[in-house]
Amino acid sequence: MNYRDFRAQTGFNPLLVDIDELYDQFAYGIYKHPLAIKNFCRFSITAFNNKPDYLLLLGKAVYPEEVRVSPTADQLCLVPTYGNPPSDYMFSNKIVDTTFVPRLATGRIAAQNITDVTNYLEKAQAHEAARQNCPDDWLKHVLHFIGGNNGFEQQSIKAFMDQNEAAIRDTSMGCTVTNYYKISTDPIEYIQAIELQARIDSGVSIMTFFGHAAGSTFDIATDIPQNWHNAGRYPVVFAQSCNVGDIYSPSRLLNEDFVLLPQKGSVGFLAKPRLGNIQELGEYSVQLYRNVAYRDYDKPVGMAIKHALDSMIQTYYGNNGMVYKSTALGMLWHGDPGLRLAPSLQPDYAVSQPSITFQPTEVTSELADFKMNIAISNFGKATKDSVSVHVVRKFPDNSTSVMDTLIPYIPYRDTLQLTMNVDVNKGTGLNYFDVFVDYAGAITECNEFNNRVLNVPLQIISTDITPVYPFKYAIVPDPSVILKATTDNIYAAQKTYRFELDTTDAFNSPFLRFKTFTQTGGIVKYHYLYMRQWQSLLLACKP
Repeated sequence: MNYRDFRAQTGFNPLLVDIDELYDQFAYGIYKHPLAIKNFCRFSITAFNNKPDYLLLLGKAVYPEEVRVSPTADQLCLVPTYGNPPSDYMFSNKIVDTTFVPRLATGRIAAQNITDVTNYLEKAQAHEAARQNCPDDWLKHVLHFIGGNNGFEQQSIKAFMDQNEAAIRDTSMGCTVTNYYKISTDPIEYIQAIELQARIDSGVSIMTFFGHAAGSTFDIATDIPQNWHNAGRYPVVFAQSCNVGDIYSPSRLLNEDFVLLPQKGSVGFLAKPRLGNIQELGEYSVQLYRNVAYRDYDKPVGMAIKHALDSMIQTYYGNNGMVYKSTALGMLWHGDPGLRLAPSLQPDYAVSQPSITFQPTEVTSELADFKMNIAISNFGKATKDSVSVHVVRKFPDNSTSVMDTLIPYIPYRDTLQLTMNVDVNKGTGLNYFDVFVDYAGAITECNEFNNRVLNVPLQIISTDITPVYPFKYAIVPDPSVILKATTDNIYAAQKTYRFELDTTDAFNSPFLRFKTFTQTGGIVKYHYLYMRQWQSLLLACKP
């Protein structure tokens, strides 16, 4: 009942059906017979005015051959599956046509009790809530784990995963992908990198494993999900591997741990319960990624999986079609088929003060120019729209200058680099910068309040030295005087300064005198004994 209410609140019109009633109505009272579900699907698709699109099987199934001979297996089997090897997609195919393409986007939650259902419901609610609000950065992160027993297999798998990476990066998803490669021929290689676990705990949208596997692990694996700390930030797992999709064994295996653990692990797991081949699994994964990233971006994951199955069967039927059909029908979704993967249906451009930096980190008046780097993120949908950026520079004298530019498009994050003049006349001192993204408001975004940053400071350090004594136009009666100057930056590093004295402002007369001093910033002194016949002196200092 609680799960039905949850789905009713998220835009669906759910119908809750008791499996025990279906045995009587659609399977002639034969207990645990899968035709009860298939015949009900046929009835709902052909007779209902409001045709169903999704089928969620809420309860564990056990392999039919084990249910027939084992009382324990029979007791564990709450909602039966179909066929051998089992495929829940078979419940809704060959109903409106004669193909193996299922009519309903299908998933199963292999719950054994109410606690399992409650645990999963809480994860599904958190998953959907993250997409109801404006998205967070973690929803744009994808992890790829590339395995294989030898170099040839690893290269074959990498070729497919490169296609998947291109699809998920440069389409509506606009994700950033981190790849982890198996670098040994060991049967199992665990990645113990601290940064990997930190990334998982911070949140990941999709984790894809492609390699060999068993029901208990992958050949390239992370820490077990029991040790994760990712409450509220659950990925979906796509596994192009053998046997790891097994949720029909009487024993609880890895797949069920991922999905049914409370407040950790994943919110869905797509994999085969039996054997698979690299070529067919790879081509399936390419179809799936294209659907998730573009074709079915705004649709639930169950529909993207269904369309990948459709494409595989329609494309390869009759051309070694049995293997491709087996692969497509065997990639079973352990999770709610109504879950959405898209971070947002709109873009969400964001800029923050930490994402704005300057090159070099210390800008001085000795430089002609400096670089301003503005890292702009898009936490939502990636589009091909150009994004306007408006920058206002406020000088120490309160005057301003403006720069406007366009970035072609931002899938996830891009850095705009602007070159600016130091402007020694008015630039030295404390400058402030205001940055506006989508300044004209041409793009409708999920969040319009994270598009600007005001008063980003930059201190442009003067390297000048200024005479301070004697004062300008001062008359000094003594035959000697201590000439003084101060560096504009009193903390300046050690450098050489030059004092010049002359009777003309061109500093080119025969009376020109000069001396150099090497020291750190602060007061620079020159004790000079001048000739009385000089009526006036001009002093100049320069580094």
